[in-house]
Amino acid sequence: LPTLRSFSGTNLSLPRRQFELLSNIQYLDLDYVEFWHNFEDMVAFFHSLPLLESFSCTRFDVRRNFFPMQLLPETLPPLRSVPMKNLRILTLEGSLMRAYAVFSCLKFPSSAALVIKDSKQSHVSEPDQLVFYGPEQLALLRERYSTALRDHFADAIVQQAHYDCVKLDAHLLSPLNFHTPSSALSWKYAR
Repeated sequence: LPTLRSFSGTNLSLPRRQFELLSNIQYLDLDYVEFWHNFEDMVAFFHSLPLLESFSCTRFDVRRNFFPMQLLPETLPPLRSVPMKNLRILTLEGSLMRAYAVFSCLKFPSSAALVIKDSKQSHVSEPDQLVFYGPEQLALLRERYSTALRDHFADAIVQQAHYDCVKLDAHLLSPLNFHTPSSALSWKYAR
């Protein structure tokens, strides 16, 4: 498959030994696909895609991808340790806990589009997943994900890059004044 640049797949399995077949992929759109079983596989998966520009995974399901206990802070790869220098779009839809866990491991340009969405279609609901975590573990995971988001956007903030809006779940954050140089740092909350 050396000439394959774009791939879209639904409801299929991709074992780790086949990751190398995707080495020239630039656009990958997956829906309910089983492509890693643990974080070691996830890291290997993204390392096998050096040219990847667009990655979308919808119905990112708990049962098909990770066992709940693997999301313990001490089992996660180092924060932003998987370089994805060509990535321009990252879309993860499904379990928020797992989507943020994956995002927190990837390092890609702050100018890339980032979409993390809870699809509410996962077979195991988020409250059921939280049963596996104590308050200390949840606090550590929340801190990790917050740090990853802060690190991801840090360069853009320093450069005063302009963002028209950032959508977080059902809420919208948008700049107060689109025409002043400091507008990238001034935000208001709107419902």
